[in-house]
This record gives sequence, C-alpha cells and structure tokens, in this order.
Amino acid sequence: MKIRYYLLYSILLISGFFSCTKSLAPAMLSNKKSEFDTATFDYIYSEAIRFKLLGNDGDAINLFEESLKINPQSDAVYFNLAQLFLAKGNIPQAKKYIKSAISIDENNMWYLMMLSNIYYQENIIDSTIYVYEKLVSKYPEKIDFKISLGGLYSEKSDLKKANEIFEEIESKYGPNESTSALYVQNLISTGSLQKALEKSLELVSLNPDEIIYSGLLAEVYKALGENEKALDVYTDLIENNPENPNVQVALFDFLLQDKRFDELSELVNKIIISQSLNLETKVLLLSSLMDDSDYTNMKGEELLLSLLVFEQLTPGNSITVLLRPDLLSRMGRDEEAIGNFEEIIKNDQNNFYAWESLLLLYYNHKNFEILEPKARTYSRLNNMSFLAKVLYATAASSNENFDTALEELRKASILAGNNKDMMIQVLSQKADVYFKMGEFENSFVIFEEALTIHNNDILILNNYAYYLAEKGLNLSYANDMAKKVIQQEPLNTTYLDTYGWVLYKQKKYRAAQKVFLKIMELEDNPDAIYYEHLGYVYKARKKCGLAIEAWKTALELDGSNENLKAEILKCED
Repeated sequence: MKIRYYLLYSILLISGFFSCTKSLAPAMLSNKKSEFDTATFDYIYSEAIRFKLLGNDGDAINLFEESLKINPQSDAVYFNLAQLFLAKGNIPQAKKYIKSAISIDENNMWYLMMLSNIYYQENIIDSTIYVYEKLVSKYPEKIDFKISLGGLYSEKSDLKKANEIFEEIESKYGPNESTSALYVQNLISTGSLQKALEKSLELVSLNPDEIIYSGLLAEVYKALGENEKALDVYTDLIENNPENPNVQVALFDFLLQDKRFDELSELVNKIIISQSLNLETKVLLLSSLMDDSDYTNMKGEELLLSLLVFEQLTPGNSITVLLRPDLLSRMGRDEEAIGNFEEIIKNDQNNFYAWESLLLLYYNHKNFEILEPKARTYSRLNNMSFLAKVLYATAASSNENFDTALEELRKASILAGNNKDMMIQVLSQKADVYFKMGEFENSFVIFEEALTIHNNDILILNNYAYYLAEKGLNLSYANDMAKKVIQQEPLNTTYLDTYGWVLYKQKKYRAAQKVFLKIMELEDNPDAIYYEHLGYVYKARKKCGLAIEAWKTALELDGSNENLKAEILKCED
C-alpha cells in the first residue's frame, strides 16, 4: 500500500499538471511542417487556446477539432485535446489524442508523461512501465523518472529491477525518503532481511528524527520475528511523537497483528480523543477492531465503552452512532442492537444506514409482523431504496398481504433498472409470492423469465426446482436444475435439500436418503425442514421408527407444524 501511495502521488502530480495547467509551452512544441492555410490555422488555434484558458472546454474542443481539419499533423492540437478530455474524465478519448500526438513527435517528454499517466489510471502497469522506460532512456538526467520507474517495478513485484534503480540513485545522491523507503520494503519482500536491517539502521543513524525510517526499522524487526524490538521502536516513536497520526496508525496495526490486546485497548482510548487523526481514519481503525473476533471476544465490553465515548465526542454524527449497535450484533446481542438502532431512528429518522441495519435484523429473526410496518415507513422515507422495497415485499408476503408484496416488487423492479442481479432478486420474490397465492402457472412463467436473464443463476434454479417438486410437476426438469446448482455449490445444505426433495418426489428414495444424511453431516444446526424431509424419505422406505424420530426432532426445532404431528400418529398406527 505504501508503494502504491507514493507512486500514485507522483503520477497525480503529473495528472494535475495536465488537467489544470494554463501553460502554453507544451502546446507550441510542434516542429512538423506541411502545406496548409497557416493564417486560418493560427487564428482558430489561438481562439481554441483562449477558450481553453477561459474554461470554456466545449468551444475549445470544437475549435481544436476544426483546426485539425486544416492541419491534421499538428501534435500540439492533439495534445491540447488530450488535456481537455483527460480533465473531463474521458480517458479513452484522451488516450486516442495523446497517441496521435506521440505518433507525430515520439520524443516529446510531455506527451509521454501524459500517456503514462493515462495507463496508470487504467491500472495497466506493464504499459505504464514501458512508457517510463522510454522516458528514462530519453531523459536520463531526470531523477524523478527513475524514481517513478523504480516504484512501478516495485508495484509489479519486479523487485530486482526496482532495487537496481534504487541502489543506483542512492549511490549518486545518497539516501532519500522517496527511494530508501521503497528499497527497504523491497528487501523485506524478497527476504533479504539482514540487508534490510542494516539499511534501516543506517537510515535511522543518519536521520534520527525522520519518522519514516524508524517505522521501517520496526517493520524489519517484525519481519525478523523480533517483536519486542519492534515494540520498543514503536514505543519510542509514540513517546516522541504522541500526536503524529502515522505513528498512531502504525502502532495500532502492530499491536493488532501481534494480538497485544491490553496495550491496544489503551491506544484505542488515546486514538478516540486524538486531535491529529481525522474522523474517517478513526472509524476505519475501530471498524478493523470490530472485524477481529479474537479482539471482540476478549475486549468486547471495553470496546463497547470506547465506542460510547466516541459517540459522545462526535454528537450528531450519523456514522459513529452506528458502530456500537453493529458491534452488539456481531457479539450476538441482537436485542440490544435492535434497541440501539430504534433509538437512533427515533432521534434521526433520516439515518438510512440505521434503518437498513434495523430492518435486516428483524428480517434475520423472521420477525415479519414488526418488519412489515417498519419497512413500509422506511420505504416512504427513502423512496429510492431497493432494499426497503424488497424487505417490505418479503414481510408482506410472509404476512399473506400479497397485493402489497406485488406492488412493492413492481416498484423494486423500476429501481433495479438494467441491473441484472437486482432484477433476478425481484423476479425470484415475485415467483415466490405467486406460488404462495396458489397461482402456480404465473410463478413458473416468472421463473422462466428470470432464466432468460441469467440461465445459470443459482437462486432461480434452486427455487424453481423446489417449487416444481412441491407440485410434483416436470420433475426431470427440476432434477436437471437442482443438479446444476449443487455442481456449483456441492456443500450448500439449502441446495442439497432441494435436490434431495426432488429425488424424493421422483421416488428415488435411496438416493434422497443419502443426500439428506449428507446434509446432517455438513450442518451443525440442521433446519427443521431437513428433518421433516428426511422423515418423509424414511416413511417412503417403510422405516417408520426412523421417520418418527426425524419428525420429532423437526418439531423440537419448530413446534408449529401440525401436519407432522398427524404424520407421527399415522406412523405409530
């Protein structure tokens, strides 16, 4: 990340020059001569430059293009057009024009720099390197080109070439922040740890006040496994530079990676009140703690308290207030999380992140009676929320308010637009609603429509196969779809359940039994439906004892299934 950051900085300087400069020098570099109306060309070209300087890009582009009709060999015009399109973010057009300029004057430094910048923005590293190699070859006196080329080699992991450049630069100019840091990082990456240590110690001795070199030394100690020495370096850094944000972040990363949670908790409290770290960085650091289950298992309560303090230090902030309920949910304390989110939306009904987190918690707990009115309210507050529509539809369908569900799915389909994944979700839910309504033909027609959008979508294939099996229709087709799904996800118990149920409906009881027993092996907490289906398979194989056992387990997990109670009585008879 550090390598990319430095290189991006260098190239963005170039980008900023190209997009913002008003200098006319590069535009007047053309030495090409040809027969054309020079007076007219000069007039149109000058007017184009004037409009460009005034910020009237549209007229400038039109005039530059007119001037090309008079003199299509003007590399200066192509360069100016490339500048304008690059500033507008139209990279393909900018690249087309700068390549035209280079085809006329292939040695022009400014043209090559712009092309390298474009390649880098497109993340085409090989091409960026190729252009910089030309720049270094043509302009060996330009040290910045060599530094950037070394950084590019580092980014590509061609560390040998990168280090050759850095060693050459240091031999001529001595250590410097731009190259020495990359050089040491490359030595670490290649496993040349002793050399990296020697270099880091040298840099620290020459520049004891340079924080970046002490940070490199700590990284080398970490790579060598000498974590106590690394901690000593970080401790000295933080004592001497208590408000330096880079030092705070580096120490935070080290303590988290080394799982020094006691020291980390102390640092977290300092970071929260730090005046040097911006809010976004603080949120990112705290979020990384929340992502670390080892830390939250050991220090979850302390982190909750720290997050509460953070909220109080940032009153009215719509992001920091979300961290504590998010952590509560991660810790399995959903009821407390729900209470927190409810309080947030009570105080700020426009905190849409809180709304969506709250709705998802109700959805995960299948609390559709509360979810439906909540989703309805949020859907009205944020009419452009796709999630609000589909959750509202889900809850309404579960509560058998089918007309409402279909209406919300209609709205969701509008929001989905050309997004195929979103449209697939809408169609899947719509098919589900029609199936629950008993309109099976409509349901199957919608599944077929979804398959025309994406004929290999797992969700559609699975649900379609399951519903066909439920009705005992087109079972061969259902089998083909279910097989296609488990070929993609062979260990997914939901999809295996569908396949097993299709086999059961096809009267392939032995094969179905194998599938359901596999589900029980894979699933730590099997769903009630799996035991229900396994029970039907056992019954079909005239193993009523095993069927009753499976059904009783299903009822322990979900006691609302009256049909199973009747099936048990039949088997017992």
